[in-house]
Amino acid sequence: MSLVEDQNRTQNIQAIEDRKVAEAEHLVTMVREMMAAESYKDPRLQAFKARRREHAMQERWWKPNLALPKKRNF
Repeated sequence: MSLVEDQNRTQNIQAIEDRKVAEAEHLVTMVREMMAAESYKDPRLQAFKARRREHAMQERWWKPNLALPKKRNF
C-alpha cells in the first residue's frame, strides 16, 4: 500500500478511538447529571420548592379571609 493510504488508515483508527472515548465521557456526564436531577438535595429542586412555598403562602385577593359560616341548627 501507499504511504498516503497508511496515513489515512491510522488517522481513521485514531478518529474512531477518539469518538469512542468522547462518547464514554459524555455518557458519564449524562449519568452524573441524571443522578443530580433525581436527588432530593438538588439545588434546582430546592429552589423550586421554595418558590412554590412562597407562592402558596401569598394572600389571595379572590379569597379574602372571611369568617366561617355559622353552624346551622336544624
